[in-house]
Amino acid sequence: MPINRIAGGAHVTMIFRDISTGVFVGSNILAFQKTNELDFTTAELNGLLGALGQWWTDDLRATVSSDVQYTRAIARGLDNDEAAYTEGNPLSAGTYSGTRMPANVSIAVQFRTAYTGRSARGRAYHVGLPVAAVSENSITSAYRTLLLQAWDELKTHLPSGVIHVIISNYANNAARPAALPYPVTAYGFADLVVDTRRSRLKGNL
Repeated sequence: MPINRIAGGAHVTMIFRDISTGVFVGSNILAFQKTNELDFTTAELNGLLGALGQWWTDDLRATVSSDVQYTRAIARGLDNDEAAYTEGNPLSAGTYSGTRMPANVSIAVQFRTAYTGRSARGRAYHVGLPVAAVSENSITSAYRTLLLQAWDELKTHLPSGVIHVIISNYANNAARPAALPYPVTAYGFADLVVDTRRSRLKGNL
């Protein structure tokens, strides 16, 4: 598998656990790039984690069941094997009142770019989907609006000169000679039907 090396790039892993049991509920990995393509420093990675923490507080946590806690954030540069690394422990619970769906039940949030094709799209499986947000195997229209608004606010929280990207490693079923970043321009859903991910039943991180 190709290594996601891009100039001025960084990965952030957001990890979530059940607030009562500590059992792993899910994680999301988001990719970012500095527009000047210079390496992230440790201080800049800490700034990025702080920005994502504020996004969580202001927007995303309102979409996450109060049963779920954002427990750990890991950021690493993607420039080379010696790239900067840092992590934090937010320990902040969701504020959507009520129990969560099983860890393997989610809704896929699409990351859209200015380009077409599967290699130019990305997604995140939302963690901490509340039971009250699901009706007849689909998220409600009100919850769709709430979740989309939260993701739309991500770009407003990012540090100056940092953008959300997806990293494409493949094209036409073949590995690229080098990973290619695509700036995310919009968020959305293929439909409102919930998704299942068996991999989220494998245990703790």
